[in-house]
Amino acid sequence: MGTTSFIPLFIIVFFVPLGVVHNVMADSKRDTLKELCDRYLDISNAVIHKIKRKQSDADLVVHKELIEMLDGMYEKSSKVPVWPFDTKTLAKFFSVTFAPIGVIFLESFIQMLFGKLLG
Repeated sequence: MGTTSFIPLFIIVFFVPLGVVHNVMADSKRDTLKELCDRYLDISNAVIHKIKRKQSDADLVVHKELIEMLDGMYEKSSKVPVWPFDTKTLAKFFSVTFAPIGVIFLESFIQMLFGKLLG
């Protein structure tokens, strides 16, 4: 009985601190993506401005390279996880957490089975 009441507490103790870390990671990712978007828009607007004014192609090449670099950074940043663990870690956690409950149920089943056979 103690083990089954311990498991929910163990899950809470595991996930509450990770929830705080998740919020920090999600905020950081959102801020990074917003900053990259803002920079991307600034450069895109500069390119449009230069095209309208028919300025040199050399400036446009530099801006194109910057836009491509920002696009790559945005793509990589958008793939950054916002949880401090992956699904394998989560599966390990739940297998370790629920293994005692499985053992308790198995033990109860065996006792019940042998109790009926012997009784």
